[in-house]
Order: sequence, then structure tokens, then C-alpha cells
Amino acid sequence: MKPVFNFILIFLITIPAFAGDGKTGLTIKTNRDAVIIFDGKVFCGKKLFVNVEKGIHIVKIKNNLRLWDFDTIIDTLKIDGSVNEINKEYFLSVPVFLQTVPDDALVFAGRKPIGYTPLYLPGGLRKVKLIKNNFEKTIRLNKKKIFLNLGIPVNKVEETNFTDDVWFKVLLGGIVGFGATSAYFKLKADEYYDRYLKTKDETFLNKTNNYDLISGIALGVLQINFGILIYHFLIE
Repeated sequence: MKPVFNFILIFLITIPAFAGDGKTGLTIKTNRDAVIIFDGKVFCGKKLFVNVEKGIHIVKIKNNLRLWDFDTIIDTLKIDGSVNEINKEYFLSVPVFLQTVPDDALVFAGRKPIGYTPLYLPGGLRKVKLIKNNFEKTIRLNKKKIFLNLGIPVNKVEETNFTDDVWFKVLLGGIVGFGATSAYFKLKADEYYDRYLKTKDETFLNKTNNYDLISGIALGVLQINFGILIYHFLIE
């Protein structure tokens, strides 16, 4: 009987050794890439495996960490150590893509602003309000992709043609003014050059060069103004 007794004693002693370290392997899966917060630690991806102790553990899963108030899954897990492995699977709603024309419309969920279009919205939202200047519109999120033309906002400033812009008048006036200046000083330079040819007086030659220089500068500025004017006409 003694060998049998020793065998039973050894078996009872070794049971705790085979029982492991008292931890349970927990696998968390989601249907899409997500932010997973387990006991305050943040993980990203579609799958998380952790060894957990007995006790209460909190799981939070979110499509987008920035919009934490919307479409958040929160689960409380009670681990009693009775099993070695636990698998938990969570399904997140598919976000809705919202695009508006014009863009940069402010999006409200209830009274809370959540971003500007274009924007991915939590799938759990049913409707949002769009605000653009004085324009407001409430829409239902009944599709995965929504493209919406907001129309012309109430206080939208009408676009003007370049020909009505003050810079067009400035450039046109510059072309006329510098053109006249260039022509005037060119005529004066020719006049003094004729005098130089008749008298060979160096004074007239110096005045010719000075007036030619002024005429050339005015002509250069004229060409710059003309180039800018042509550029604006081409880009319109």
C-alpha cells in the first residue's frame, strides 16, 4: 500500500505545477482596424492577445481615438481563471464618408462640432448638421458615401472678373503711363543726338545717353506690367 500512497501524494503535489501561473490567455478581435484600450493600455490593430490575471478587466474599442464620444464599444470582462483561453470578438460599424461642395463645411453631431468636410463620420450616427457661413443643412447618414452640393451660401462673396479688379486698372494705367514716358524721353534723346551730330558738343551726347537710359527703364517697366496683365488673362 505504501507505493500506492506515495504515488497519490506525488500526484496531488504536482497538480498545481501543471495548473500554470493562474493567468488566462485573452484574444480580442475586431472586424476592422481599431483603437483597443485594455485596462488603460492603448493598442492599435484588428487583434490583441494578452495574458490576464483573475479579476475585472475593461475593454474599450473605437474606430477613431479623436472622436471618442461616438460609436464606442465598452465591455467588462470577469476572468475567474476557470479556463485557459478566452476569445472575444467585437464588430465596429463602418464609418460614413461625407464630401460637400464647397468643402470645409463644419459638421455637428447634436451640439458638438466634430470636424470639417471632407470627413469620415462614425457609423453609429444617424444625422448631422452642416454649417457653411450662414448656410445650414441637416442630413441623414443613410449611405456609406455621401456627396452633397450645398449650393451657394447666403453670404458668399461673388467672384469678380479680373477686368473689374482694381489691379487691372493699375496695370493698364501703368502700361499707358510708362509707354508715354518711354516715348517722350526717346524723342528727347533723338533730339539731343541730332544736336550732337550738328555741333559735336559732348553735353548734347551726355543728355542723349541720360534720356535713352530713362526711356529704356520706362520701357522695361512697361513690359513687366504688360506681362503681368497677359498672365492674369491666361489664368482666368
